[in-house]
Amino acid sequence: AIENGGTVSMYLKKLLRAKPHTLKPETEKALAALGDLMEAPYAVYNQAKLSDMRFDDFTVNGKVYPLSYSLFEDEYEYEEPAKAVKKGLSTGVIIAIIAAAAIVLVAGIFAFTTLTHGKQEAQIAQLEAQQAQAAAEAEKAKQEAQQNPKVDPDVQAQQEQEQAAAQQEPQTVNNYYYYGTGYASGTYYSSVRSDGYLWPTNTRYISYSDLSGYDQDTVAAIRNEIYARHGYAFQTARWKNYFESKSWYVRDSSCTQSVAKSRMNSIERANVDTIVQYEKDMGWK
Repeated sequence: AIENGGTVSMYLKKLLRAKPHTLKPETEKALAALGDLMEAPYAVYNQAKLSDMRFDDFTVNGKVYPLSYSLFEDEYEYEEPAKAVKKGLSTGVIIAIIAAAAIVLVAGIFAFTTLTHGKQEAQIAQLEAQQAQAAAEAEKAKQEAQQNPKVDPDVQAQQEQEQAAAQQEPQTVNNYYYYGTGYASGTYYSSVRSDGYLWPTNTRYISYSDLSGYDQDTVAAIRNEIYARHGYAFQTARWKNYFESKSWYVRDSSCTQSVAKSRMNSIERANVDTIVQYEKDMGWK
């Protein structure tokens, strides 16, 4: 675009040079709004030097020169006879000029600081007021919602039905099936896919609270699944048929209960002990 931009190429180049130094729009807007405030010290300085201060004429080599800030800054300081004029200026005049400039500068800094501080305090107060108002409105809305809850009967009934269904149906998470309270005995066999598991007992410790919602068959299936992960050769037709229907199960005819347990990690062994003890406490063993 720059190479083929013609008359706008220079404009595009300036935009690219300025881009690293350009602030966010809201920051640029804030700085622009403070433009007059930032220029106040220099404006005070100019007004003072052009209006308030008066100096006597001075003579150099028999020639009288008028003296003012404008003449000194615009002519005497940079053009001939600069050297002669500067020599003709008395020490008192120079000191007066310096002192006046210092006074104006200090006054400008003080004015700028006062105005900036005042504006900042006003902005902070305004922001705090807005935040307090928003908090009050939110609290009011919360109290009104608590005092006058609006629940659609149809929506509530649907939610209750969904919750009841969720307790009866298994939920699949990363290929694992979790069952709610009251799940029908035996039906988990048809629910779990051929590549699915009942519980992540190889990576997650199971507790009594996890088992409390399940029936006897489901708890036994979770326990046997730990053994099946390591190729345990089931003798009971019920469990043999069930696990042989899983794509991940590889039956090892030499894998006894002790061999399978030796292959388990610490989490699996702890889960077996927890489940067995739970079954004993429930009177199932």
